Amino acid sequence: MDPLAAEYSKLQPKRFPARELRETAEGRYWKGFSLPSTVKQFGAVTSLDFASEKPHYLAVTSSTRVIIYDRLLGVRRTIGRFKDKAYGGTFRADGKLLAAGGEDGIVQVFDTNSRSLLRRLTGHRRPVHSVTFAQDKQHLISGGDDATVRLWDIASGAQVARLDGHSDYVRALAVSPSSHDVWATGGYDHICKIWDARTQGSTISMNHGAPIESLAFFPSESMLVTAGGAYLCCWDLYSGGRLLHKFAAHQKTVTSVLVQRAVSTPSSDGSLRILSSSLDGHVKVFDPEVFKLTHASKYPSPILSLAVAPDNSSFAVGMADGTLSLRRRRQQKILQESATAPASRKRYAPRLTASSFRYFIRGQSAKAAASDFVVAARRKVKLADYDRLLRRFRYKEALDSALSSRRPEVVSGVVEELVTRGALSAALSGRDAEGLLPVVDHMAKYIRDPRHTQMLCAVGHRLLDAYTMPGDSGTADVTSRGLLRTLNILQERANAELGVQDDLISLKGMLDSLLAAGSFQKMDGCLLKMVFAAASVASKGMLASRANAKPALTLSARQGLSFSPRIGLKKLASATVAARHVAVNAAAAEVTSVNQLTDSERAALAEKLGFRTIGKELPDSVTLQDIIKSMPKEVFEFNMWKAWSAVFIAVASLAASLYIVSISPWYLLPFAWALAGTAATGWFVVGHDCGHRSFSKNKLVEDIVGTLMFAPIIFPFEPWRIKHNQHHAHTNKLVEDTAWHPVRREEMAKWSPVAAWVYKTFLGSPLKLWASVGHWAIWHFDLNKYTEQQKPRVLASLAAVFTFMAVGWPLIIHYTGWVGFAKYWLMPWLGYHFWMSTFTVVHHTAPHIPFKAASEWNAAKAQLSGTVHCDYPRWVEFLCFDINVHVPHHVMAKIPWYNLRAATDSLRKNWGEYMTEASFNWRMMKNIFTECHVYDEEKNYVPFDFAKEEPLFAFQRKVLPESM
Repeated sequence: MDPLAAEYSKLQPKRFPARELRETAEGRYWKGFSLPSTVKQFGAVTSLDFASEKPHYLAVTSSTRVIIYDRLLGVRRTIGRFKDKAYGGTFRADGKLLAAGGEDGIVQVFDTNSRSLLRRLTGHRRPVHSVTFAQDKQHLISGGDDATVRLWDIASGAQVARLDGHSDYVRALAVSPSSHDVWATGGYDHICKIWDARTQGSTISMNHGAPIESLAFFPSESMLVTAGGAYLCCWDLYSGGRLLHKFAAHQKTVTSVLVQRAVSTPSSDGSLRILSSSLDGHVKVFDPEVFKLTHASKYPSPILSLAVAPDNSSFAVGMADGTLSLRRRRQQKILQESATAPASRKRYAPRLTASSFRYFIRGQSAKAAASDFVVAARRKVKLADYDRLLRRFRYKEALDSALSSRRPEVVSGVVEELVTRGALSAALSGRDAEGLLPVVDHMAKYIRDPRHTQMLCAVGHRLLDAYTMPGDSGTADVTSRGLLRTLNILQERANAELGVQDDLISLKGMLDSLLAAGSFQKMDGCLLKMVFAAASVASKGMLASRANAKPALTLSARQGLSFSPRIGLKKLASATVAARHVAVNAAAAEVTSVNQLTDSERAALAEKLGFRTIGKELPDSVTLQDIIKSMPKEVFEFNMWKAWSAVFIAVASLAASLYIVSISPWYLLPFAWALAGTAATGWFVVGHDCGHRSFSKNKLVEDIVGTLMFAPIIFPFEPWRIKHNQHHAHTNKLVEDTAWHPVRREEMAKWSPVAAWVYKTFLGSPLKLWASVGHWAIWHFDLNKYTEQQKPRVLASLAAVFTFMAVGWPLIIHYTGWVGFAKYWLMPWLGYHFWMSTFTVVHHTAPHIPFKAASEWNAAKAQLSGTVHCDYPRWVEFLCFDINVHVPHHVMAKIPWYNLRAATDSLRKNWGEYMTEASFNWRMMKNIFTECHVYDEEKNYVPFDFAKEEPLFAFQRKVLPESM
């Protein structure tokens, strides 16, 4: 054993006061039920009842029927022999019979197995809402809107007794759990009565104070719960109906109440609980021993009925909108909890003595007997990673280990230990951007947590001083985008916290003035509540900001930073701004030297941005005609067999991919749709060649093939051809490029907040990969964008598209339905737009590629250096006919697709040092998503965070010189 381990005292994570609103064991018990399964009924669910015997079927009364469900909400029986609405469906204790009342005043008894009607009990003159079986299983009790309670004999169907005592509707019934002759009724006359069949009269009357909707006995029969109005009342029956407690926890009428014993588990003590439901959509659970609310859950609609299975395996709720909600406990959880119930018996291992053979083979797991001499083994101290590193004085690694735990209390403990040892500066210094980012990220995440604010302010000052003061030991690359973004977040959150504190201080001053002037006596009740609510928020905020102040003040005193949390936040915000200015200056120094980058530096920058190579500046003396003449004549030659093979491959691949979609299970559909979308892109590429007149020497053939290939993807051929040729003629111009040009900073400043939000949401995120959907809708169907000479051909293309929509879409829907339409056309169409957007963005967007005004534009530089060659997975390139081989396509658009690779080889041989190439990778796409948002003519692309008015960050200026 290492002797240092015995001497080292383990670091204890910093302890903070316990937070309020922790989840209780009671809450965990009720949340142990699964997410609700719902079934829509034909009307409001007015009654629910679980059978007492297993498998605990559920009777659901709704509209004109009673439906019996199993625990998985499978329909077992449907009883619909009611002329009007049915009410109060309930099982007999053995589950063999079911009784229900109705709007016509008739009580009916059914066999649950055969659904046959056994008895029709007539006598009530008005609707019967409450029905229940007596404990002896031979009698039935019903309560009607005629204010009478009637006792029926099931065997004969005769009325045994009529009990008059209520003066309004009788809507609640409950039988005694221990006596055959005692039951309780509740009515809209606010009265609850206890009846005894032996005397055929009421023995106890209790005034609830509101119309009674539901009743429930306690298992001991000593207490009764009544529900009505917005409250519950608990009565002591042994004391003659004395009110024990009034629960006022609901906002609207309580519709159902029951008393249930929970299973005894580590999360629940197995004691009784009162459950209630209400029109406010809440189910609430009360502990009758202390008369307190222990749990509550919210439902989306007013609740009319509530039931819990006798074994607590299921929890059902019926709502006014006809929704039946059933939550179940996992069978494994039920078995585990049953095993921990008091009835389970613990098995003990047999006692071993030296006279038995097992005594000598008992092994290391044997327990020592009382007479054995036990030699205590020295237990090895188990240290956390940060403890081991602190023990070896490796402070930087210890701080990194604490940060990687993602536990702020551990980080606080390690920081305090570093301060005690005087090693905080050593732990923070000498970090690069990758090592500094977790520290700043932790600060940004917890700077607004009052338990950590003061400590993080002190650490932040020490950190920012180390990396912003000249001549210090910091080595971080302050031009790191991630680091700058995190510093920006840190500053925003520090300023936000200062703003909240300013509001709280203002509110405190207002309250002090009111208190000093004694103005509370003049306020009405509503305004007074608002003032006290605001005061409560203010006081909580003030107290929270001072939480754990003493330890943090000790830390800042050790560091020589004696300031309050508010002053510390102000200083931290100012220091963060200074750090960002240092980053700007450092980045500006890098920008001034990009034209003198060596090959190795250029390769490093390419690796950083996700490119394979970044081209040099093309000399101004080189023209586009020079580049075209350098390519061999063979790349311009047509081959009709290869051209028509593309049509065959496109049609066959799309047909095969749609067949794969039809046979794929649901979990493989995304892959099948990706394949179908890629095959649909192949149709576009064939039409694309027709539009560039690189498919055939016959223009009529090209127009026909292009129109037919574009129609299924709802692309009008002629509008696209006109627009796309403009893109090739004006590639990388700030305004004139019709396929893709960035939004300028001054242009975005004129937008409305809604337009700016839409742009940031859809084009500042991965949704940019479907941006061509918007481009397709805006550009290709507006006749005002075309001249009078162009409009006839444009209208012909539009007619082809609309013909497919009028004929093809209805046929797809007719044979496959709307789901089939989405499955076989819409999803592949979105996959096609994914590749369209990806190709356009990747081949024309990069942080170092400039867009120029028309007066400064150079065709050779735009087509050769401003276009990116990107390699994709080979199956994508095959199905899309090498559309990714994009540079020669922009140098000369009439090169057929099957000659593009030969043309690229020629360009690499003669002009390779000026070309930008990449392989499709996450680093490159991340740069496009996070950096290439808004365009600044001096700095190229900048992200949204830095697209504001001055000061602007210049770190986005990249490789190509401004002369381009």
